Amino acid sequence: MSEFKFSLDAAGEVFTVKAPPGMTFDQAKAIFDKQASTGSLTGLKVGDALSAVTQATQGLSSAAASLSQAASGIGGTVSGALQGALKNIPGGVAGAASGIANRLTGGLGAPGILQAASALPSSIAGAVNSGISVAKQTLGSIQSAAAGALAPTAAIGIPDFAKQVPALGGISNLSVSEVTASLASASRSIGQVANQVSNSIGVGKFGFDGSQLEAAGVLKPGTVSQFLSSGTNTLTSVLKSPTVFTGKAGITSLKDLLGSLPKQETIQQELMSNGLTGVQALGIPTDKLSVGALAGTALNAAKSIPNTMDWAQGKALASDVKTALNETARNASFAVDFAETKVDDAMKQLALGEPVFDTVNRVTLNAAAIRVIGNPKIPPVEYNNTPPKVTTSELGIEFGIAVEQTNAILDQSVITLSKSDAKRARLNSYGKDIADLESYINDYNAVDGRLQGLLRQAKLANDSALVAKIEKEQRRIAESIKVTESAIDVLRQNLA
Repeated sequence: MSEFKFSLDAAGEVFTVKAPPGMTFDQAKAIFDKQASTGSLTGLKVGDALSAVTQATQGLSSAAASLSQAASGIGGTVSGALQGALKNIPGGVAGAASGIANRLTGGLGAPGILQAASALPSSIAGAVNSGISVAKQTLGSIQSAAAGALAPTAAIGIPDFAKQVPALGGISNLSVSEVTASLASASRSIGQVANQVSNSIGVGKFGFDGSQLEAAGVLKPGTVSQFLSSGTNTLTSVLKSPTVFTGKAGITSLKDLLGSLPKQETIQQELMSNGLTGVQALGIPTDKLSVGALAGTALNAAKSIPNTMDWAQGKALASDVKTALNETARNASFAVDFAETKVDDAMKQLALGEPVFDTVNRVTLNAAAIRVIGNPKIPPVEYNNTPPKVTTSELGIEFGIAVEQTNAILDQSVITLSKSDAKRARLNSYGKDIADLESYINDYNAVDGRLQGLLRQAKLANDSALVAKIEKEQRRIAESIKVTESAIDVLRQNLA
């Protein structure tokens, strides 16, 4: 770096100009003379640095305009931009500016903020007030969307809250139960189970897209820009390759992600937390939002911070994007209010139930039991291995019914298994077929349980022939279950 010394006149103070390498004396002198002619050096003391801020404190209009532009920042925020720009303002003005920059995102209308702004030159105060106005605008826009007159499009109920895994912890000003309600709202809005993926909805119960998974560290950086941004590839085709996964949290493939509900829950909560941090840094005073509006902002920011900022500031957005953001905010606000007013502490897991003793009148209960046991119409209970009070022919009839049930399930399973992959792709029925096959396994197990009861009775009746038939049928059911489970694994791989 080169240094040149100049003075305003022969008897004036000497100024040192630090210039980039390669700058000539004449070039540096031209810059110095221009600064001197505008009056920007007036009042500058030895040791002071010349900057837009020091010029602005002296009323130089071009410097104030430069500072105002810097203060506007990304999304209209002055916090952070003002922190750096105003830190060198001398004396009391520096304190006033620092107070504004520090408190802008932490408390609109906080005592002293306007008084501090008034201590600045009018052009700088205008930049600060512009930032306050933008922050107020985002508050009003978000609160309006969350408390809108329209009914929620995906209102949660008690079953939704009950089946939602409790949140890992609070997020910002949202309590654990409020985060849990927000998660339930997000899941209900998506309408997809954890082990499903599709190009239209996304991955899992929260419908993660590529950008979300990349932001969460699950996909390698650049995956979206390289493979998904052009529209040439689909989300499902890209996620089939294990090479795009980072291995974070043990997720090395799409199967790992789809097969773990806890991991999906963790990713969603991380995205919500990071999203709120991001929009707060860009100017949204999230600590001033109601919990309902905060929940909606967290869910929207978890999807896209840029879209959330534009939405909060009322900027132009595609109609479908704006509608989705509004619906998410409204649904989340409803969910938080629902959890507060309709869900008790036990379901929220906030308070454990107290143990209760001596709540049954044993005298009344014992008397009622004796009347039942002593009733001649009720056969006595036999605890030894006496043969059942049924004939072997009746057992055979029961066995025949069980076999018919097995055959019916097998017929349905064969129809589903015989469907080709091309037909499934055309009908988009991979998820439905997997669900059907899983239900067939449940039906098989139900019949097997019935056969197990018949087997016990056949053994007590010493009917060896029937015992052999039942055991053979149970082996057939076990083999059918094994084949069905293998088919489900193949379908899940194709679906991925």
